[in-house]
Amino acid sequence: MVSFGINLTGGGARGAYQAGVLLALSEILRDLELVGEKNPIRNWCGVSAGSINAVYCVTGVGQFHESARKLVDVWSYLKPEQVYRTDALAMGRNSVRWIRDLTFGPLFSKKLAHSLLDTEPLWNLVTDGIEYSKIQKNIAAGLIDGFACSAYSYTQGKTVTFIESKNPVSWDRARRVSLSTKIRPHHIMASCAIPIVFPSVAFEGEAYGDGAFRSTTPISPSIHMGDNKILMVGVRGPTERPNRNENLTHEKKHPKKSSAEAEVPGIAKLAGSILNALFFDTFDIDLERVRHMNEILKALKKDVTTDRSDYTFIDTLVIQPSRDISAIAEVKAKEGLPGTVDFMLNGLGSRHETAELASYILFEPSFTRSLIELGYQDVKNARQDIERWMQSPPMLFA
Repeated sequence: MVSFGINLTGGGARGAYQAGVLLALSEILRDLELVGEKNPIRNWCGVSAGSINAVYCVTGVGQFHESARKLVDVWSYLKPEQVYRTDALAMGRNSVRWIRDLTFGPLFSKKLAHSLLDTEPLWNLVTDGIEYSKIQKNIAAGLIDGFACSAYSYTQGKTVTFIESKNPVSWDRARRVSLSTKIRPHHIMASCAIPIVFPSVAFEGEAYGDGAFRSTTPISPSIHMGDNKILMVGVRGPTERPNRNENLTHEKKHPKKSSAEAEVPGIAKLAGSILNALFFDTFDIDLERVRHMNEILKALKKDVTTDRSDYTFIDTLVIQPSRDISAIAEVKAKEGLPGTVDFMLNGLGSRHETAELASYILFEPSFTRSLIELGYQDVKNARQDIERWMQSPPMLFA
């Protein structure tokens, strides 16, 4: 039996790319007359910004194309101040907290610094216009089978996947666990709480951070929910980022320095690399793990059942940006960041050095619209492959 699912990764402002992908995907399904109950996407999984995109579509899945257009409008007109506080008072107060804790922290039992940015405005974005009760209504109407979003519990030291589903779904592993519940705004906010950059979200006695943090198996929620054909939508470009040209440029400027004397990366470069590892590396590793398991099952020509799990062939299709998003952010950051945030980033490094970090917090129309257009065109260019994949049955051995 074929079960389609979609899995949306995280990435802060990079999530605008997924909005363009979803709009183009909705047009493909509309043209194929796969709308309403005929929509083949049964399960939706999201993490971080991907959870916002997923919940917008899930609550309006009966009119998927209209919901995708609404999502595109949200990203197209999004401003930084709708995501985090950008006023000088808030930024200044936060800076004082960091300085106080880093310099005089041992003198005080209570610490004040929790994040670089205050995301109080983001609550409005994940609350206004989203009818969370429609998740259950759409499940009952047979439009979807389930929705899941993940967050990292600092309290448990585990990734917790919150699930609202037609079928009983549960797992409890060493570093990941599921929790059946009614998805509400605080679950989405928890999934979006990028460590250090955004504050954690606390509810029901636990503190949560971004679902991509320490998530070693980001594809597993889709598999546990029964999907054997999974559309993966990432937000990392093909080169993110090449260092070869940087090194060549550095050697031309400093011909007397040997290649062994590599320039020490600054805080901005380190932060960007950490965020890339947080959001992308586990995705690539888990995808490779799925492909490796598929090779084994294909060789055995049968599904495998163990005391721990049932293994079956998982047919995946990955959509990712065809361009380097950090390079786009480097250009757009010159005109889009609020003065207070731009001042903070300039203190960490040059435009080039802060480009990766900026790509996560550049919630600005000129940047998000560029990503929406990129996502839309990437799907348009791959339309034949996507249609062929959707219409082909998965390899089943059972």
